[in-house]
Amino acid sequence: MEEDSAQQSPLPYRDPTEDRDLEHLRTLSIFHYALAVMTTLVAGLFLVYLVVGSVTMSELTPTERSQLPASFTSGFSRAGIIGLTIGWSLAALNAISGWCLARRRFRGVSLFTALCNCLWPPAGTCLGVVTIIILLRDSVAQLYRSRSAV
Repeated sequence: MEEDSAQQSPLPYRDPTEDRDLEHLRTLSIFHYALAVMTTLVAGLFLVYLVVGSVTMSELTPTERSQLPASFTSGFSRAGIIGLTIGWSLAALNAISGWCLARRRFRGVSLFTALCNCLWPPAGTCLGVVTIIILLRDSVAQLYRSRSAV
């Protein structure tokens, strides 16, 4: 009996670091999706800003409008459109990065998104820094390389 158990091959060795890295990438993916939703909602407030500004401007009489600086209305609209565009772009980047992290593909996209997230405190900064730290590990880079070899 002892000889039979000695001849059986042991279970294949699994590196515990790989399991840890995979779990970290799964968690990062979830948080990138969550930040994408949160960013979409916050950037959606610029829609409210644009609607309120438009309604306010439409309620003004021509005399009141003439007293405003010429760049006031265009600046008001520009600020709302720029805020909405930047916010929804960052949300899209986070959703794409979440997809990339879940599939261990396009590491550069996730690193770029993490850098962009660092400009959005506090949630984006925390997620961005943690993402950069995890993605710059040699063991995680190896996971991405082995995924692209498949």
